[in-house]
Amino acid sequence: MGDALTTLLDPEVKALPVMVHPSWVCDAKATPQPGMRVVTPAKCDLLKQAVVQYALALASALGRWGDEQAVAAQLAHRELTGDRFFDTYSVRVTEGLSHS
Repeated sequence: MGDALTTLLDPEVKALPVMVHPSWVCDAKATPQPGMRVVTPAKCDLLKQAVVQYALALASALGRWGDEQAVAAQLAHRELTGDRFFDTYSVRVTEGLSHS
């Protein structure tokens, strides 16, 4: 993952390294990047539930998909917004022995 991040040379881009993996603990030989996050199976399930609930809430009334305020309210309620997404649906990587 480190090599992929070094290709982002634009100082205007703030990269957040995210990986989908069963463990949030890095192996002793791993090279986790600063601020790295992991979508664990439990967080992935939580995300799936949120997306389904979001879609059901908007589908519950005619025209809600076209209502910008209704869409924004459901995104915020399910924590699917850019400012909350990764804090809610991923965990911080910790260094140590491999953990599954």
